[in-house]
Amino acid sequence: MASAILGAGAMECVARRPRAALAVAGLGLLLGMRALRRSLAGRFRQVPGWPLVGVLPQVDGGKRLAQCMEKWASELGQEGAYEFSLMGTRYVVVCDWELGKQVFGQRPLNVTRNEAFEHVMPPLVGDGAFSAEGEKWKRHRKITSPAFNSTAVRGYFPAVRETVGLLVELLEAGAADGAPPTNFSRLLPLLSMEVVVKVVFGQESGALRHGQSVVTDLLFEVFAAIQERYLAPVPYWLLPGASLVGLGAGSGAAPRLKEEIRRLLAGIPEGDTSCLVTRLAEAEGDKLSRQEVEGNLSQFLLAASETTSSALAFAFHHLSLQPELQQQVAAEVAEKAPGGVQSQDQLASLKLVKAVWMETLRLRSPGPMLALSTAVPIEIAGRTVAAGVNIFVLTRYIQNHTPEAKVLGEDLGEFRPSRWLSANERFVEFATLDTIAFGHGVRKCPGQRLAEDEGVLVIAEVLRRFQLEKGADSLAEISAFAQSPAEDVVLKLSRRTAEAGARGRA
Repeated sequence: MASAILGAGAMECVARRPRAALAVAGLGLLLGMRALRRSLAGRFRQVPGWPLVGVLPQVDGGKRLAQCMEKWASELGQEGAYEFSLMGTRYVVVCDWELGKQVFGQRPLNVTRNEAFEHVMPPLVGDGAFSAEGEKWKRHRKITSPAFNSTAVRGYFPAVRETVGLLVELLEAGAADGAPPTNFSRLLPLLSMEVVVKVVFGQESGALRHGQSVVTDLLFEVFAAIQERYLAPVPYWLLPGASLVGLGAGSGAAPRLKEEIRRLLAGIPEGDTSCLVTRLAEAEGDKLSRQEVEGNLSQFLLAASETTSSALAFAFHHLSLQPELQQQVAAEVAEKAPGGVQSQDQLASLKLVKAVWMETLRLRSPGPMLALSTAVPIEIAGRTVAAGVNIFVLTRYIQNHTPEAKVLGEDLGEFRPSRWLSANERFVEFATLDTIAFGHGVRKCPGQRLAEDEGVLVIAEVLRRFQLEKGADSLAEISAFAQSPAEDVVLKLSRRTAEAGARGRA
């Protein structure tokens, strides 16, 4: 019937159509497979995850992010990089030092902070050198950098020493017979915030002396909001009416913090040239606007407080497990600074104390990774990573797994500060990885010297006066804006005797 209606030629054409369709389908499959191979060739080994949410269950909502990424680096990072998916977003993780240097070398123009960071800090506290990118960062950094040079930090040392002295006075009560153990996880953030307020504004906030203050309470609230938003899988705070139903975390505290900063700015004693704000005002050339000053100060207050206090909490935990090391530290301080540390020069002479600080940052860095993003396509390990892809550089993992780390020994999972000191008490050559906890390259943390002064001084002065009794055998970590102890570090103190110091020297 078909041949009668269509004719013989038409029937032949119909017969050829299935073969043509099959050929077209085969060609399409071949091209698709080639495209897939090209796509896979541009991808790294991937962490298995769940549909849609990716690795979210494995990282416990972000709380175990650093630990998981370091574990995956050991399993999948043989090429120096791997990737995972989280809530539909691709993340490339760099775990090799040579590749890490290549990524750092493309900051601040081709590689920037990741999108999540940009959506969190500036809307809450304003723009500043910490969050700015590209040309804006260059301008902020040029104006603010003189306030963080070695001369400026030397000028801040009396404020740091005075605040640490107040901490030691408060610890005296905790060392009394029958006194409860000291919660360092609650006390050290107050110390760090007080140090920063004193350095920046030349004033005491009262946080350390009274256990709280307006500015520190607001800083804690805003910091909690930043942590919550940074780890959130979706930007819920951008939903219409979010703040009305309690979803706009920190939206109320952020403007109040700015008001408190304005009050502190107005309260700087006339003629005071020692605080950070006056050094900003003395900068030559271009000036920051009032709004930019407030943004920079807000970011500095937030960035400098949580990181240093977390590192110190980890340091005291590890020291509590090594009473002999405590005695050695106390003996060094007694010998080099018998009346307590009075200057940066004395502080620099405390080699073992500095080694304790460096070992803490190596093993328990508050910033074990840097979250970045590609502004343009870049090449990593022979693969082109498109613009807009999130990148993590695992700085702590790199420091402990690069071949250069062999100069520090084989037992890198142990807390052993002496690894940093050679036989003649010179520091082991491990640059620039010895300071990788503060970043690398042009975007390295400008507050490194100030953080080191505070960290080393606190360890020296506390162990000069007190013995830390043994704490928990282990201490887990939790990932947030900074890597912190998963549990409070609570330790019993006892006053150190001169005999104990003498035993340490012997």
